[in-house]
Amino acid sequence: MKPIRTKAAMTLTVAMLLGAPGLQATAPAPAAPAAAGDDMSLADLLNIKLQTGSFLELDLAKSPLSMTIIDREKIDMAGANHLSELLEIYVPGFQYMYNKWNGALWGMRGVTNDRNTKFIVLVNGHKLNTESRDGFMQETAMGLFGDVERIEVLRGPAGLVYGSGAIAGVVNIVTREVTKTGAELAVKGRTWTTGFGNTAKSIQGTVFGKISEVQSFRASLGMEQSDGVGMHVAQLMGSPSWPSQGIVQKGGSPSNGSALATPGNWKADADWKYKDFRLYTRFTHQVQEGSAHFAQQPWPNLVNVINEKGDCQKKLDDTISRPTAAEAAKLRDRIAYLNTVIAGAPKVLINGKAVSPDDPYWSGIASGGTNNRREYIADGIVLESNYTINFGDNQLKLRAGVDGVTNKIGVQDLPGYDNSVSQVQTIEDFGERRYTLGALYLMKSIPKLQLAVGAEQRFDDLGNGLDGNNMENEVPLHVTVTPELYTNTAIFSEGFYDINDLFSVDAGLRWDGHTRTIDQGGTINGKLAGIYTPAQGHSIKLIFQSSSNNGAVDNYEPNRFQMDDKGYVYPTPHFQTPSAPGNANNQPIPGVTLTQGHDLKPEKTYSFELTSTDAFSNGFTVAPSLSYNIIQDLFIWNQGLLRVVNAGGFNSMNFDLEGSYKNKWIEVGANHTAQYVVNTDVADQAVQIPVDFVANDVGVQQPDGTYIPTPGKTSVVTVNPIRDAITVDGTNFLSLSTHTTKLFVNYKPLSNITLHSDVRVFWGLAGRDSIFSADEKNGFEFLDISRSPSTKWNASLHVALPESWTVALYAYDILGVNDYKDGGALATNTLRWQQAYGTDAKDIFTQDLRSYAIELKKAF
Repeated sequence: MKPIRTKAAMTLTVAMLLGAPGLQATAPAPAAPAAAGDDMSLADLLNIKLQTGSFLELDLAKSPLSMTIIDREKIDMAGANHLSELLEIYVPGFQYMYNKWNGALWGMRGVTNDRNTKFIVLVNGHKLNTESRDGFMQETAMGLFGDVERIEVLRGPAGLVYGSGAIAGVVNIVTREVTKTGAELAVKGRTWTTGFGNTAKSIQGTVFGKISEVQSFRASLGMEQSDGVGMHVAQLMGSPSWPSQGIVQKGGSPSNGSALATPGNWKADADWKYKDFRLYTRFTHQVQEGSAHFAQQPWPNLVNVINEKGDCQKKLDDTISRPTAAEAAKLRDRIAYLNTVIAGAPKVLINGKAVSPDDPYWSGIASGGTNNRREYIADGIVLESNYTINFGDNQLKLRAGVDGVTNKIGVQDLPGYDNSVSQVQTIEDFGERRYTLGALYLMKSIPKLQLAVGAEQRFDDLGNGLDGNNMENEVPLHVTVTPELYTNTAIFSEGFYDINDLFSVDAGLRWDGHTRTIDQGGTINGKLAGIYTPAQGHSIKLIFQSSSNNGAVDNYEPNRFQMDDKGYVYPTPHFQTPSAPGNANNQPIPGVTLTQGHDLKPEKTYSFELTSTDAFSNGFTVAPSLSYNIIQDLFIWNQGLLRVVNAGGFNSMNFDLEGSYKNKWIEVGANHTAQYVVNTDVADQAVQIPVDFVANDVGVQQPDGTYIPTPGKTSVVTVNPIRDAITVDGTNFLSLSTHTTKLFVNYKPLSNITLHSDVRVFWGLAGRDSIFSADEKNGFEFLDISRSPSTKWNASLHVALPESWTVALYAYDILGVNDYKDGGALATNTLRWQQAYGTDAKDIFTQDLRSYAIELKKAF
């Protein structure tokens, strides 16, 4: 194994530690939410009433959970360009990556997946996760934080409070409170050193209305647009997955689009409070351009020519409805003409090499169709009302919510493509509507005891998006997800009791009855925790909790690959593209029955955690956490079956160490996370599934011109979801760095000036070392990412000016210089990676490139 190249990362780490007086290699405890510029005292820190992780009103000191709080000051200091980056800067162990077929994905505590279905994301406690397929996708790539007061991140499962989905953690976005009438406006511009003509712009405005002592109103609106790093600037390194070809490309393959580009995102929300009634609404629109995760198409104007040539050849080879001699002659003439057009295409200079349309690698890229121009569009609407009825010290909390979601995979409009003759502009279009009613009775009238009892009823109308569409490739009868109306009934209770001044206990239980689990008895999850408080500011917590994850409708019902253009479900094996014979990219798919889908079990996780919080009067806070996690019946996409499978499980150990120091002039936070797979036999996870076809079958053409797998042939498909998506070596995770280190410093040399710097070090993707090594021997370049650290370093300067003006200067990815051709000293620092839905998903993307931004704010 090559030695780890740590010089750059360690230099940064030492530099930041030296700039942080008094920090002794500790790392950040949950910081207190505060109004910007306010210093939180020790008492304030310990008495924060959290909104996440419990039905009760508990402070940070006694809440039985591991929590990171990102307050508004930290949000402003970091200037993160989207939610994924903000969480990665501050939350121990949190990492984001990409699935080029879906967009940005999250990972933490040993859990990641090809979609964000293992985290729950809330706004003011209202669940945003979709139930049709993709979990949370609406704001992962959005950077509009003008409405946010703080973000509370619960690390670990939380099935008691949130029901299905809280396997890895919970992210609760808490919006801003109204303390006085006023307004705030912020504008921001960003540019990349890869081309200063590439810019990103945003504008955000918030108005606050303090109508009376019992009534207030707030509304926010923000918009952003980004050109990204530049067309074809980012590179795909290593051995990219389909449609890239398995041919070595020295220096990588330029991306087809511009990484980090978006044609425009926007967010609007409004919050009205009157006495004990609250009405909140939120509208979001997010577009992620996926083209930068696919290799460049050198001849975009030839895509339709190449596809037409393929159609002509298919008609010519049709042995069922054989063309007449005259028709065959016309087809041959057309193919000859198209070949002439293709052959006449000029060579294109790519990474210093002139390539022609007959190049073995680039000819395959050129025929990728619309796949290389994917964009991911998510629209969301939230409306929730809350009403609290007081009975002395006790409360009855009522709430009702409505959500609407549209998810689309569109086709990005890139230079050189002839969209006028493209057959499909929207690859997928689907969504849902959710209706929620809930009631919670909170009893606080008995000394030392809090007790909550509640119920929730949800109705999920799945299938159609807000535009009324649910279709694949613009074929109305070929739905993307099966239309269904699911229901979920939940009953829950939680209690907290102070036994004495030293010991407290928290316990709770929740039952959920979902449409697809009710016949199995539903799911039961709970929490049991003991809290020992030997002195003020110090607490030790032993926590057991569990969580379940029901499948989406895309898991339980036939998905888009298992039905035809008329909406009929295939009961027998078929090709993904029935109009073409079988080949390496058109493999047979087994038929599926409703019983197979409905028999899937919910995912289940159990977590045993020992954690403590120690806040010292001199400004230090330390919070270590050690957890053992058991995950069973994991939902993972299987590419061979083209559906989610429900098999296997794994155990993991997670160690977080957070520490912080704060005084009048400086705040320092640091954390380190180590996460390992333990007590898991990867080979033993394999499941043999008999199927009625064989791989690489050409198939048999039918009278209507379609193809079916050759009848009478059988084989066995080996499914091992743990090996394919979690771990190969049984110790390290495929998609998560085993070790991560994070630091931030806020320093005030003057009362109106703050300097900020933050560093994230991912100490190599050790879990991919074995699968990368074989490719590296064949000449593929992975930039040693499995062994060398990848360091993300940001810095900023903030100046408060007269008349309530503020100016901030930001530098992002300072080490993100893509100089791998000149030795590769810093190249690793530009990298993001493809989430491993399979061991062949090995794409590496160089897109975290250096950029600068300026932001102006004005408070009125």
